[in-house]
Amino acid sequence: MSKLRKTLAGLLAVSMLTTVALTGCSNAPAENSSTNNGGDSSTVDTSEHVTLILKVIGTEPNRYQEMLTAFNKLIADKTDLNCELDVQWIGWGDYQTKYPLLFSSGESFDMAYTATWLDFAGIAMKGGMLDLTDMVQKYAPGVWEQVPEVGWEQSKVNGKIYCIPSGLATYSAQGYLYRGDLSDVEIKDGDWDTVKEYMKDVSGNDQGVQPMMFSPNSGVLLQYGYSVQNVFEIGTYTTLIIDPTEEDPQVHSFLDEAWMGDALNLVNDLSGYAWSESVLANQTAAGDCFDNGTSAAYYHNVDSYRGSPIKHPDWDIHWTNMRKYNETLSYAQDALCIPRTAANPERALMLFNWMRTNQEAYDLFEYGTEDLCELGDDGSYTNLDPENWSCDACLWALRTNEFFRSEKGWPKEYTEGHAVKLEETAIDNPYRILTLDTTNVATQYSAVNNVYQSYIGQVDTGIMATEEGVKEFRDALYEAGLQTLIDEFQKQVDALEENYGDLIKTYHEELAEGKGVYF
Repeated sequence: MSKLRKTLAGLLAVSMLTTVALTGCSNAPAENSSTNNGGDSSTVDTSEHVTLILKVIGTEPNRYQEMLTAFNKLIADKTDLNCELDVQWIGWGDYQTKYPLLFSSGESFDMAYTATWLDFAGIAMKGGMLDLTDMVQKYAPGVWEQVPEVGWEQSKVNGKIYCIPSGLATYSAQGYLYRGDLSDVEIKDGDWDTVKEYMKDVSGNDQGVQPMMFSPNSGVLLQYGYSVQNVFEIGTYTTLIIDPTEEDPQVHSFLDEAWMGDALNLVNDLSGYAWSESVLANQTAAGDCFDNGTSAAYYHNVDSYRGSPIKHPDWDIHWTNMRKYNETLSYAQDALCIPRTAANPERALMLFNWMRTNQEAYDLFEYGTEDLCELGDDGSYTNLDPENWSCDACLWALRTNEFFRSEKGWPKEYTEGHAVKLEETAIDNPYRILTLDTTNVATQYSAVNNVYQSYIGQVDTGIMATEEGVKEFRDALYEAGLQTLIDEFQKQVDALEENYGDLIKTYHEELAEGKGVYF
C-alpha cells in the first residue's frame, strides 16, 4: 500500500470539496430522501417481489439471457432479496447520445454502469444521480470495505458520494499492441525510434496490412507527451493539462508544451508510412482494425493485450508501454450509480453488495454458466463459446481484486512481466480525486470541445502538423473560450491542493524515491 493511501485513512472524517458548490442551482444533485438515518438492510421491506433494471454499455452476447436466467434463479434460491435482475444494453455505436439521455429523460431504472469517461460527475451535478453518501455503508457494507479510501474520495462530487467505484486496481499505462509475425523489430518501452522502425518495416512488406490505426482524439501528439512527461488531462477534448509532478501545477494547453515541436516531427514522420491518407474516414475502431487483421498495431492499455494472443495465437502479439509514469487509475474509472428516478435504490444496493461479495454470484454473473465458461481452481477461466458468449462483458464496476480471474492462456509476457512491473511501480496520484465542475463555463466548454474535435484529427494525422496549423488550432480554441476554462479550472486545481496538501506532499515524496516511473 502506498503512503498516499495510508495518509488518506486519517482524512476520512474531513469533508472536502474539490469543485465549486452548486448553490442556488435548479439542477442540484439529487438528495436521497427515501431512507431514514438509522438501521441497516434489515429495515428494508422486501415483501414485494421487484424487478431491478440495470443499464450497461456494450454488445449483448448471443447467449447472455441464458446466464441471466440462471443468475435470477440463484437470487431466488440463495437470498431473501426477493427480486430479479433485468439487464438492458446500450450499444457502443450510440452510447454517447443515449447514455446521457437516461438521466435527463425521466426514464425509471434502478442502477447503471457509469465511469469517469462517461462524465458521471457532470451527470450528478445536473441532478441525474442519487446521493449515496448515507446509503452505501447501510445497504452495501461489504462493498464499502472493498474500496480503498482514495476510491471513495474519487467517487465524490461536491463532497458527496455519487457512485460505487470498482474494487479492482487498474493502471494508467498504455502502449502499442503489435504483431511479431509481421516484423522482427521489437518495440521497446518509451522508445519512439523502435516504433518508427517497426511501422516502416511493416509498411515495406507486401502482406496488405496497414502498420497502425488510431483514434484521432487520442492520437500521436498526446501519446508522445505521455512518453516524456506526466501529462494529466483537465477536462475532455480541451487540450488542457497539468503536470502533477510540479510543485504548483498550472493549467495550460498541451499545444504550448516544449515537447510539441518533437511531437509534430514524429507525426509528420509517421504519416508518411504508418497510416493511410484516408485514416480520418475510417469508421472502424482501432482495436477492431487490429483484431480483424487490417492493422498490425494499435495503442491501448495492457488489458486489451492480455487476451489477444489467445484469439490470435499465430500472430506473436506483444505489448510495450509508452507512458513514462505509471499510476493507479481512478477507481471511478468503472463504477455503478443509482439514478434519481430509481424506484428501489436500497434494494439495488443490497443486490449489488451481494453480487460483489458472494463468489458464487460474482462468478456466475461475470463468467457465466458451466456450459459457457470453465473456471479453474487456479483463479483462471476459459470461455467455452467465444462466438456467442463474452466473459466480464459489461458490468466492470463489479470487479474486485479478490474475485477477478485471469483468462487461461494469458501470455507469460504479461503475467510474469508487465503485470508484475505495473503493480510494483504504480502509485496513487491525488489529482485523480479532482472532479471538474463545468457549470459556470458550460457554454465555453461546449465550444472548446467542438473546436478540439474539428482540428485534432487534422493535426494528429499530419495534415496540419505544422507550426502554422497548431497556431490556427490554438487561436480557434482561445476564440471559443479556452482562457475562461483555464481560469476556472485553475481555481479548482488550487482548491484541491489546499484540501489535499498532505496527500500531494506524500505523492511528491514517492516520486522523489523513484516510485511511479515505469521507464
